[in-house]
Amino acid sequence: MTFWEFSACVDGWNRAQGSGHTHSGDPLTDDEYDALCALGERWNDGRS
Repeated sequence: MTFWEFSACVDGWNRAQGSGHTHSGDPLTDDEYDALCALGERWNDGRS
């Protein structure tokens, strides 16, 4: 998939979820980021 195609997918997903290009929430804290990374690692380990 090209970068342009990926960008179009992200734009479509955001519109379908009711948001535009702006981010209205607070940035992730370090703990939230670490928890998100751990979740991604657990998800990927289960997919191997």
